[in-house]
Amino acid sequence: MTTHGNLFDGCPWKFEGQASPEERQEQAAFVRTLAATGRIRPGGGGYLSPNAYWAADDAEFGEGCLVAAGVRVDGTIRAGARCSFNLSATVAGRVTMGDEVRIGTNAGLWGFNHGHEDIETPISRQGVTTSGIEIGSDVWIGANAIVTDGVRIGSHVIVAAGAVVTRDVPDYAIVGGNPARVIRDRRAKREDLLGDVRASLQRLSDKAERDWETLLARYGTDSRPGYSYSDPRNDADDPVRPDCDAIQIAAMFGAVPDGRSREDWIRLLKSHQDRDSGLFVKDPNAPPPDASQAAPSNTHLYDILCASYALECLGDRPDHRIAWADHALADISTRLDDLPWCDRGWHCGAVLDSLGTAAYVNSRYAGGQSGLPQLFGELLIRCDPATGMWSPPRGDDYLQPVNGFYRLTRGTYAQFGLPLPYPNAAIDTVLDHARRNHFFAKEDRTACNVLDVIHPLMLCAGQTGHRQAKLRDTILRLARNIDAQWHDGAGFAFAPDEEPGLQGTEMWLSIAALVALYLEAQDDLSFRLAGIHRFEPAISFPRNAVSAEPKRRMVS
Repeated sequence: MTTHGNLFDGCPWKFEGQASPEERQEQAAFVRTLAATGRIRPGGGGYLSPNAYWAADDAEFGEGCLVAAGVRVDGTIRAGARCSFNLSATVAGRVTMGDEVRIGTNAGLWGFNHGHEDIETPISRQGVTTSGIEIGSDVWIGANAIVTDGVRIGSHVIVAAGAVVTRDVPDYAIVGGNPARVIRDRRAKREDLLGDVRASLQRLSDKAERDWETLLARYGTDSRPGYSYSDPRNDADDPVRPDCDAIQIAAMFGAVPDGRSREDWIRLLKSHQDRDSGLFVKDPNAPPPDASQAAPSNTHLYDILCASYALECLGDRPDHRIAWADHALADISTRLDDLPWCDRGWHCGAVLDSLGTAAYVNSRYAGGQSGLPQLFGELLIRCDPATGMWSPPRGDDYLQPVNGFYRLTRGTYAQFGLPLPYPNAAIDTVLDHARRNHFFAKEDRTACNVLDVIHPLMLCAGQTGHRQAKLRDTILRLARNIDAQWHDGAGFAFAPDEEPGLQGTEMWLSIAALVALYLEAQDDLSFRLAGIHRFEPAISFPRNAVSAEPKRRMVS
């Protein structure tokens, strides 16, 4: 039976998610032993096998590196963050590599050479020469590949299994053979993907322009007194949302939906806002909600968004201050402590999305909002610097943290134009989440799952160029053939196993518009971002109001 010790020696990437407290203590003790030699400088995190050959005179590893059993580390080695060395690989001589370099099983990086010019002297007595090997970031060196001394390998390179690399390799190349030669440039595929996505967006633009009025008429109804539109996803639980989705879809085409005049739509939405709490209610004649409650119902929370933004799409605004935000922000530390961060990250993000939106409404239309510096200060100290998320994964599943990250940041950081705490770490987490889920290409291709990756990546990309190529490739993969999901005359379904409807149409059109914005092709579409999913900040916030060096606080 395989023990965990042997498991991690062979599969070091499993250590983070599966190691017991005792095994973590053993690893920490071993890492301290390595560091005590003065020859090895571990960067923290990851896994370093006690059964590797730590023969280096001077080796430095960035954070999160993985070293499996049998790896020979010998010479002068510099490895960036999150590099991995698989079973029985050899890295010897002088070798320098950037971040995210993956070295396959039995691969050899030989950053030195034996002298051999003197044919009268045995080679074993002629000493060694060292030019060194340099490797960029985001490189995959396949199993049994060999890289010889003096070679420079660029970034974003793939070295095929068994290749023998004897000369420099340019960025983005795929090389293979003996001696290795360039097979193709990885960017050629991405440019094809870019062309595919642009063409798909244009086809969708044409279909949506042709059908949007027809599909709104399709979802119009006389069977719901007080409402004009119907969507089975929301009719029962959130009856005002179908009207708001219809308003936002029409606004994306610069129009107002049929059935009511602009003024009548405004009066209808305003009739749902409770004067005292500021929350929007299903039934204007129902007992008013309590603004002091810790977290209103999910319907009350989301209707802060959909009703407020629908009113803005109509050129108006809510009439009343959202008093719930005042109560929540008066003791924001306790309110955040009470949220189920470890189990329901998505819900926690939804609460913060609604709170941020309520604070925006109060700031813009109701005389201002106290407590915002405290809110952003609390969020800053609660964010995990290792992942950039506010919630931990469930095992190795990051669905709750990533989707919660989107909701939280949409209503707070994006809304107020503030920088994210750890954008590089967030990009790493979101990209890994998308890859693990195969870019949501099957039954899990819901509007939420796709939107909740694209928006965070775009938001982070506004602050950093970190992993730009992979970020771009992920957004393109998620958007590929998006027009094929369109149902003629009916719009989009929220998920593959559902019928098309207003929510799915509003969300997928917004996803397409976000991708077009990322590609600087938004002017080519017949529709534009409007309402809930607009991307630009809604209001400015003084950045110096938030401390840049908070005391760390852990979420329990």
